[in-house]
Amino acid sequence: MMELYLNAIYFSNGAYGIEAASQYYFSKPTGELTKAELAFLAAIPNNPEYYNPLEHFDATKKRQERMLEQMVANGALEQAEYESLIKSTIKLDLSIPVDLYPDYVTYVHQELKNLWHPPRVSTNLCKALMSLYVRTRKPSWIKRSKSF
Repeated sequence: MMELYLNAIYFSNGAYGIEAASQYYFSKPTGELTKAELAFLAAIPNNPEYYNPLEHFDATKKRQERMLEQMVANGALEQAEYESLIKSTIKLDLSIPVDLYPDYVTYVHQELKNLWHPPRVSTNLCKALMSLYVRTRKPSWIKRSKSF
């Protein structure tokens, strides 16, 4: 259950899931992150807009420290390790997202959620919206220019 949650939650800037966030913010897989970096990422999903590390780095860092402090209070972390972790420098190393169609990915995520909780709209409306959506998107087989 926790694995499914960690692989689906939003970490701001188009990163869905802990692995995507790790790759985007630190350019390395989660297995190579330090405990401080993991705690930093864990701070984001509570409010991805407010704890967006690209726009509100200090707020994200403060939340990381608060979360680690709560772990000490609950006996999940020793005080000495806490002090070491909050002193750790967090250096973002952004990678360019591989996702060429983030709007499509967001749409698919929503459709998957709807499979569990179908929308309360008519089938005809869903078909009309899907038809409009498909017509406005560039077909995936057309190569995109690499220049921006």
